[in-house]
Amino acid sequence: GPPIRSDGIGYYYYLPSIFIHGDITMNKLIEERYSDSDGTIDKNSYGGISLQSNGNYLDKYPLGEAVMIFPFFLVGHVFTLVLGGVTNQAINGFSWFYQGAVGFAGVFYMILGLFVLKKFLSKYFKFKIVYITLLAILLGTNLFHYGTYDSIFSHSFSFFLFSLFLYLIPKWYEKICFKNSLILGILFGMITLVRPTNAVIVIIFLFYGINSFKFLN
Repeated sequence: GPPIRSDGIGYYYYLPSIFIHGDITMNKLIEERYSDSDGTIDKNSYGGISLQSNGNYLDKYPLGEAVMIFPFFLVGHVFTLVLGGVTNQAINGFSWFYQGAVGFAGVFYMILGLFVLKKFLSKYFKFKIVYITLLAILLGTNLFHYGTYDSIFSHSFSFFLFSLFLYLIPKWYEKICFKNSLILGILFGMITLVRPTNAVIVIIFLFYGINSFKFLN
């Protein structure tokens, strides 16, 4: 099926609603999607977006992933504006160019996350250990699946942010300054904004470098 589906709809809807319809309430987008589906979707509750008593829609998914997807959405939007007439692609956020560009976002962040994690691990482990670890994470977990098939879900985006957070923690401890604190703080905010439960990663920051109870005394 198309990359933008299931939970991915809730993460993505912010972009077409704001930048195509100019509507933060999502009313226009939901009505358009409902009409295009010939009524096969439930416009009162669709993709984690539900109709509220005030007549507006509430998206239960946070908007962090939409921020990270935005550059890819913009590429798809430009291609659709330029070539949409020739290829008969609608400017609605869900035609082929949007699907392709946004679907690639998960692949991009998965690869970038592996690259950043490699840089972090290379400080502490030998070449073979690093690459065996990366291969185990890529193929021994659900990362490859969520970086490709379900690439609009939050997992590969979280993976990249986690990897970058791990990479920057030692740099903060090496040089505690406003710049490093600001960067790490913004990154932690984005991690939480992509998926609120991701905030538990702060534990790694607080206990970084502690390898025994004696250290705490």
